[in-house]
Amino acid sequence: MKRFEMRLDLSPLECAKYYRGEVTQVIAKCKDNTVIQFPALLIRSFVNENGVHGQFVLTCSDDGKDSSLERN
Repeated sequence: MKRFEMRLDLSPLECAKYYRGEVTQVIAKCKDNTVIQFPALLIRSFVNENGVHGQFVLTCSDDGKDSSLERN
């Protein structure tokens, strides 16, 4: 399993694009400066009226097919 730690700060407008499916991938910079891309559907449960803000951990299988996002 691979683990990526990052901070997400997405405005309500950015989240709306992800939520409506206009944008399907989130691109984020991790704490170690690695840039990753993951499915936008993983942020849906974290969206509120202020967008998405906080520290998160993306965990994915070695083949990159199974992934989950958790607030850290």
